[in-house]
Amino acid sequence: MYRPQRSGEEVSGLTLPTIPPDGEVAWVRAHLADLCCDEPTASPRFRGTQAAADTALTAFNVAGYAARRNEVFPVERRGASGLSPWIRHGQLALPTVWDSVAGPTRDVEKFRDELRWQEYSRHLYARIGYAVSRPIRYDPLPEHV
Repeated sequence: MYRPQRSGEEVSGLTLPTIPPDGEVAWVRAHLADLCCDEPTASPRFRGTQAAADTALTAFNVAGYAARRNEVFPVERRGASGLSPWIRHGQLALPTVWDSVAGPTRDVEKFRDELRWQEYSRHLYARIGYAVSRPIRYDPLPEHV
């Protein structure tokens, strides 16, 4: 099973940087500023810690997910889980998220469908890379379809 790497741990012969608590923005500013088009700031919603990931998963309530999944505005009606950053960066393993979601059947099924698509997309991108920006099927469909 995938295990996120920890600060100060050696990975492939390199030692991961040790970043003090709440020092992420300063670290990005000091080491990655030339990659930023504007001033780095912390996300008001997402913290990159394991504790924050675990808290978000525990607090996630799937009720109403199926009906509100694609709503964006108003902000208080947004239906997305908000777990994607932690899933994407390996702080929440998909099997853990899958097993932890409980609630109305329709909402659980819709949420798990989204997890499936997320996993599929990750594998597809790993397989074909930037080719995902082009149609996968190059031959036109027959007219009778």
